[in-house]
Order: sequence, then structure tokens, then C-alpha cells
Amino acid sequence: MTPSSTGRIFFVGLALLLLAGAGLLTVSLAPTEAVQQSIILVDHDNSTTPLRPYLARILQWLSLGASLIVFSLAGVAYAKRDRLYDVLLIFAGDLRDYRREVVAEVRELLAPGARWKLGTLGLFLVLGVALRIAALDAPMRYDESYTFNYHGLRDILNIVSDYTTPNNHIFQSVLVHFSYQLFGASPAALRLPALLAGVLLIPASFWLLRRLFDEARFEDAASLIAAGLVSLSMPLIGYSANARGYTWLTLLFLLGFTLATRLREKRNLAVWTLFAVVFVLGFFTIPVMLYGYAIVAMWLLLSVSSGRRKALFVELLVTSAVVASVSVFLYTPAAVRCTLENIVANPFVRPLSFSIWATYFPQLPGGLADYVTRGLPMLVRGLLLLGLAASVLLPGNRGRGTRRLHFAILLTLPPLMAAQQVVPYLRVLLFVAPVYFGLAVVGLAGLIDWLPRSGGLRWRRWIFVTAVVGLVAGGTITLSTRQPPRGLFADLPEALEQLRPLLSQGVPILAGIPLSEPLLYHAERLGLPRRSVIESFNGKLRDRDYLPYWGAKKLGNHAMIYFIEEKASPKRQFVSFEVRPLKVSHSAFVEFFEPPEQVGETESTTSYRLRLKKDKP
Repeated sequence: MTPSSTGRIFFVGLALLLLAGAGLLTVSLAPTEAVQQSIILVDHDNSTTPLRPYLARILQWLSLGASLIVFSLAGVAYAKRDRLYDVLLIFAGDLRDYRREVVAEVRELLAPGARWKLGTLGLFLVLGVALRIAALDAPMRYDESYTFNYHGLRDILNIVSDYTTPNNHIFQSVLVHFSYQLFGASPAALRLPALLAGVLLIPASFWLLRRLFDEARFEDAASLIAAGLVSLSMPLIGYSANARGYTWLTLLFLLGFTLATRLREKRNLAVWTLFAVVFVLGFFTIPVMLYGYAIVAMWLLLSVSSGRRKALFVELLVTSAVVASVSVFLYTPAAVRCTLENIVANPFVRPLSFSIWATYFPQLPGGLADYVTRGLPMLVRGLLLLGLAASVLLPGNRGRGTRRLHFAILLTLPPLMAAQQVVPYLRVLLFVAPVYFGLAVVGLAGLIDWLPRSGGLRWRRWIFVTAVVGLVAGGTITLSTRQPPRGLFADLPEALEQLRPLLSQGVPILAGIPLSEPLLYHAERLGLPRRSVIESFNGKLRDRDYLPYWGAKKLGNHAMIYFIEEKASPKRQFVSFEVRPLKVSHSAFVEFFEPPEQVGETESTTSYRLRLKKDKP
């Protein structure tokens, strides 16, 4: 970057700052009524309302404060423009340096003697893509249907400001919205963003692990095998075909960790900037990125050399402040509209009593190890546990390198969860799966290194080939023996088709969790009237306020609804509350409705017609 181009970039950035400040100031000075009418909010009952007066006033005050901050930044930037020129030149130079390092790594993998690495990684990538694409035909489930029904269908403003439930993984929901706009509402289209992230996990895992552990003696074999395990991991495959944000959370964690491996060596302004951007996107996907960020930050502090530790601590502190500030800013619309409590104190993250937390937290490590290896043969799962133990206990440089990562996890996750007094869902910690595979395989590689020197190299090669063949064979068998999806969620389109001839305009179909949101999704795709067809009330008759609504839907002398229930529905236990599936034998149904008339049946659902009793209003 030349000094003249630096000046142009500076003045373009300054002009953008001034425009942003002017726009914010315009919002703050506009009539409150104009601000109200210009922003239309869509509630979960599909009603549209202008911005409430108190929210409009809060928005104007926030805009005024933000405009003052922006104008102040523009003034300071202009006054210190010579210093900023130097910073831009440093940024450009650091970016060139990092780009050269990445290009050098790529060329190393493309070298004639190393093409077997690229070939092996390509083999795992093809297999991982095939397994993930095959999973796209899975039926839409409750959470991803909810994401689309209440977020993906909305405009961007409603997506970023609606945190009524933590189901809104905001960055992922924005991607789902754009995918829907481009490709329609098919399950494959809505799952495309998660699929893209899930595929990228395979090379991203390899890239991180080869940087994280010194593998000069094993020529990247351990990182390749770990990447192969990522390609075959059933939870990672499942969430690659699920319109939720967990694969994006995992990918952003891996990318941020990969950048951190460069930052421990020397300061690089461009890499710190990329590091901040990646983790901000992670927090904007799901706030539990806090766990991943804490692990990476602690690993950096444990891994840095003593000569750089003080400087890195300051750099990390500044970057953490930036990440926190930008993340808070991005969540401000949701906090203002839905209250801060919905973000930081919703039922899924509400503290448990200490006795319950102390009972369930010790089960978390074993449950997580079982979860991330689900679908693998028991022998492989046992070997991975052995390798994980070896990565802690094995003496030598390899053991010390992996211990730092173990310590980073132990010094962050348990204290954070103890402070919050939560035991998160296992899927929340899915981002550690590639790290688990890496630690375990590197530990096994260290055990192999103990083989006699005369035969060690030959043994290592045979073991590597055997592992690659086994992974490919296992994935191929899984792919070739995969059965068409069946069961509850796969039956819902059929259940709706059975009711289609019976429906009249305004007659609702009632269903509880977990049927309600997938039914709403399929109703729209089948051309049934949205909202007038599916009346969802989150799984149980909490009160009788819904019954007058049904009574207003007249058909002859009786109100009528159709009700779809699971044939065998277990009680569903959540972190701090439970949902009891609603059955047609519910006391409110018995009191208010005539005996049910069965009108449809699938393998896992039964449909009933219910008429309000004549003596009921």
C-alpha cells in the first residue's frame, strides 16, 4: 500500500463515518411518530405493529449518543490522520506477511512429496460432503422449523431485534433469510448455510490441528486422521443438515483458534483484526461463543513465550474489549425490544440450584465424549479415550503441547459454568469435537512413537493407511446403508394431506411441541392458509383463554378444530422446565369438546376432529 492509496482509503473511511453520523443524527431529530411508522415489527402471532412509542424514543436517544460518538471519532481521526496513516501502512504490511505465510503453507501441501496429504484430505472432504448432502432429506424438526417460521421469513430488522427465545441464532438466521430469498423454502435451501459451514469444518479442522500441534515427526498424519473423524462425526453431520447455528459456531471457533496460533508468535494487527471479526460473528451467532473465546484466550496466555507475554496480554485485553463492545452493540436492538433478560437469563441459561448443578455437572465430560463420538464403533471410541489420556500423561514435547490445551479448557469451562450454575446442552459444546479428535489422535500418535526405532516408521505408515481405509470404509458403508427417513417428523406432510379435504377456511389445526412448528412450516409449503390453519400454543393448555378463540371459528352450530398428536409421546425434560405433550384425553378437551372423532392416521401420528359442546360458549 502506497502513501497516496493510504490517504484515499483514510478519506473514504472518514466520509463513511460522517455519513453514518449524519444518518444517526437525522433519526434522533426526526419526529417520534415518523420513527414509529417507518419501523414495522412483526410479532410471533404474525401481527404487524409500528414501533412502540417508548421504543422509538429509546432508539432516538441511542441514535443521538451514537452520532456524537461517531462524530467524535471522525474528529479525532482527522486530527491524528498522520498517525492513522502509519497504522494503515502497518495493517497492510501485516496483512501481506500473513498472506505470504498462508500461501507458503498451501504450497507446502502442493509440493510433489506432500500431495498424499492433499489427496487424503480431499478423500475425507468428498466423503464428508456426500454424508452431509445425504442427510439433507431428513424431515424438518421443531427448532429449525421455528427458526424459519419466526425469523427466516422476516426482514433483517426483525431478525436482529427479536430474541423472544434463544432459538434465534441471529447470524445464522440472517443467512437462512437470504438463502430462502434466493432458493425458496425447501428444507435443503434453508439448511444450505449450515451445510456450507459443516463442509468447511473438515479442512478447517486439519488446518488448525496441524498448526496447534508440532507434527514434524508425523507429517500431518494425526491432523489428517482427526479431520477424517470430523467428516464422519454423526452430530456434526446432523447439524450440517439442520438450519441452526451450531456448525457456524464451530467453524468460527476453529478459524479464530487458527488465527490465534499466529498471534502467540508475534504481533500482527491484521490478524488481530480478523480474530476480532471472527469471534464477533461467533457471538452474534450464539452468545455461548463465550466458552470458545475463553478457551482460545487462555490457551494464548499459556502458550506465549515469556518475552512476549506482557505485550500479548495487552493486545488480548484490547481485542477482548473490542469484541465485547461490538457484540453488545449488535445485540442492543434485541435487548431493547425483548429485554436483556431474554438474552442472558432465559430459561435455557437460568441458574440451577447448586445441588442440581453439582449432581449433573460431573456427568458432563463423559456425556460430551460419548456425544461427539456417536456413531463410531466402540473400539474406535475406546481408542480415542486412550489417546485423550495419553495426550495428558505422555512425557515429552508432544505431551507438554497438548497439556496446554487441556489446561486452557480446564481453567475456563468449569469456572464459567460454575459461575453461571448451568449445565449446557451437549450440542452447545459441539465446537470442541474437532479439538477432542485432535487431542485423542495426537495422543495415540505419541504412543505409536514409542514403538522400536527399527520398526516404528514402518508401523506408523501401516497404522495411518489402516486408519484412512477404515474411516473411508466406515463412511461408505454408512452412506450406502442409509435408509429413507421415517418416524414422527417424516409423517407430518402425510398427516396434513389427510386433513386437506376436510379443512374449511378458518378451521384451525391444533398441535403441541414438537409437532406445532414443523406443521406450520409444511402447511405453508402445501398451500394451506398460514396461521388460520395451524394454531400452536407451545404444547399444553396452560389456561382456557384459547377456547373462546376456537369458539369464534364457527362451523354450523359448533366450533370445530382438528387435533394432531403423537401416538407415543414421552415426557420431554428441559434444563429448568418440562413440557408435557398434550393428548386428546386432556381434561380441558373432555370438558369443552364432544368425544373425539378420528379422521386420519400415520405410522406415528393420529388426527382427530373435535367439536365444541353445545352448552359451551
